[in-house]
Amino acid sequence: MTVLPCRCYVDTDVFGRELVTHGTAAFPIACYHAASQFDAVPLHWHNELEIIIVTKGDLDLHVQMEDHCLHAGTGMVVNANVLHAASPGSPDADFHSLVFSPLLIAGDEHSIFWNKYLEPLISDPNCPFLILSPDTAWQDQLIQRALDAWEEARSEQAGFEFRIRAALSECVFLLSQNIDHQASDPADLKTIIRSQRLKNMLAFIHTHYSEPITLADIAGSVSVSTTECLRCFREGLKLSPIQYMKKHRLIVAAGYLKTTDWPVNEIGSRCGFREMGYFAAQFGKLFGMTPTEYRRHG
Repeated sequence: MTVLPCRCYVDTDVFGRELVTHGTAAFPIACYHAASQFDAVPLHWHNELEIIIVTKGDLDLHVQMEDHCLHAGTGMVVNANVLHAASPGSPDADFHSLVFSPLLIAGDEHSIFWNKYLEPLISDPNCPFLILSPDTAWQDQLIQRALDAWEEARSEQAGFEFRIRAALSECVFLLSQNIDHQASDPADLKTIIRSQRLKNMLAFIHTHYSEPITLADIAGSVSVSTTECLRCFREGLKLSPIQYMKKHRLIVAAGYLKTTDWPVNEIGSRCGFREMGYFAAQFGKLFGMTPTEYRRHG
């Protein structure tokens, strides 16, 4: 199977859930590699588990309303349906990522593998992610098995599918043996509630980004005050709702520039920008070039 480059534009549905199929129905896993000076991967979530291993430099990860900087040799497991984003923490940042369906390991949702190992993991609200350190023996073992799986995907030698599934099965077993599924405390519940509110407000923005929506509209989509709306975005994204909406509009516009032949003015209009000079100026601030130059660079 081909190891793919990470993408700065993530195609999502109106809820922010990634639309890209990772692997195939027959073999539901995709392996990615981000080389030095890669573009940031925007906020998204997916139904699959993800294991990220930093191979060089530093990687900044934003996961479940928290910021973390991972160093070379460390990694992270991101649980299913958890908001996350990635960006270089240093100019030489480099990482591998494996995104795989739990059913790759379980087979189906009636198997003992699902009921005993996968379902307790992916349904645990207290385990949105886990930072992996080589200083902890079982986590180092998990890192090495994930790297084994990634290398099998890269080399694609006969029988690599068996070896990838075996390596990731060991990763899941290590998680199941070392994660204590405990009841949420009040602080955890508050984070979970705010994270879900944030997801729903992102869904509203992703649905209505082409329209002239206001802060009150965004807050009203989940029946909270504008103050709580601002708090959710600032805790979760370090951006205001309006700043996030503008960034989302620009990222969508970048996707259209790469995938359509629509005129630049039409793309700006479709993405909620009424003034094309403002659109070009804001696009330049985010991407370092004009929309036309961005299209030309492909």
